[in-house]
Amino acid sequence: SVAVRRINAISGTADERALETGVAELNAREMLYWTNAKFATGGWTADTDVTNQADYNTNLNYPGVTEYSWTAGPNATGGTLEFGSQSMVLTRTLSTNANAARLGP
Repeated sequence: SVAVRRINAISGTADERALETGVAELNAREMLYWTNAKFATGGWTADTDVTNQADYNTNLNYPGVTEYSWTAGPNATGGTLEFGSQSMVLTRTLSTNANAARLGP
C-alpha cells in the first residue's frame, strides 16, 4: 500500500508539472498573439485584437499527449485547465498596449 500511495503521489506531481507546462505554452501563445496584433495587423487597439485570433482549445496536446482539457472556458477571463487527475483555475489578465495578457492561478 505504501508503494501505491507513492506512485499516486508521483503521478499527481507529474500532472501538476504538465499543467504548469501547459500554462507556459498558453502564455507563450498570448505573447505571439499580442505581438501579431501590435505589429503585424496595424496596431493594437483592444484586448479583443488578441482574443479574436487566440486559439486556446487546439494544439495544446503534444504528440502522444491527449490529457489536456478545459472544464470551464477558455475565454477572455480564463478558465479551468485539466491534465490527468489535476486541474488549475486560471485567471487571464487582459492585454494592454504595453503588455501581453497572462494566464495564471
